[in-house]
Amino acid sequence: MGNSKTVKKNTKNIDSNANAKDLKNLDQFEGFKVVARVENEVKAMARFNTFHNLHTKTARLILSAVLLIVGGFLMLQQGNLPMAIGFFVFAFIFPFILVGIQRIMITSKFSSNIEFKNTSHVFEFTDTEMNTTTKSGKRFAKYNVKLNQLEKIYDVGDCYYIYVTKENAFVLKKDKILQGTANELSEIFEKQLNERYIVTFKGRMALKKLNKN
Repeated sequence: MGNSKTVKKNTKNIDSNANAKDLKNLDQFEGFKVVARVENEVKAMARFNTFHNLHTKTARLILSAVLLIVGGFLMLQQGNLPMAIGFFVFAFIFPFILVGIQRIMITSKFSSNIEFKNTSHVFEFTDTEMNTTTKSGKRFAKYNVKLNQLEKIYDVGDCYYIYVTKENAFVLKKDKILQGTANELSEIFEKQLNERYIVTFKGRMALKKLNKN
């Protein structure tokens, strides 16, 4: 799955003709512990965008709700009870309305984006590194990074949200893993990122505790 914005750090564009030999060997994954191939999907991108807004823009969403609550108290002081109730109710639902609107906009934007739909990513992991090869039409781009240099990784159950920076992330669906397993990859992430590998899927957390007992 594609990232929320274009990843620039340690990224280089590759001419497809000049690297034809290397590209023919994309399916030969020797030397890598876990390998996955993911194609861009509008639904997955919209879901990621919702997650990103709720987790990285929490302060802004809370501030908007607080301002509405303040407005409600001002209405109470002026004796306008209906308006005050309206402000208080809206304060609780406004952040979700805002995120919902953004999700609709993202879905609409990428649904008509042919380049987005025709983009795929190959992820190759060792115990310490992540290599990605992104194909969009006839263009390819590679990105290589040490796992311990990543910003964060969120395990949301069926996907990993791999944040390269605070604003840039790859979406890796677990069912797209071709070599190795999701459990092996989770162990690598946990070892390399420690507390920056965050499991947000409660069912999986419960399963891990059960396995330890």
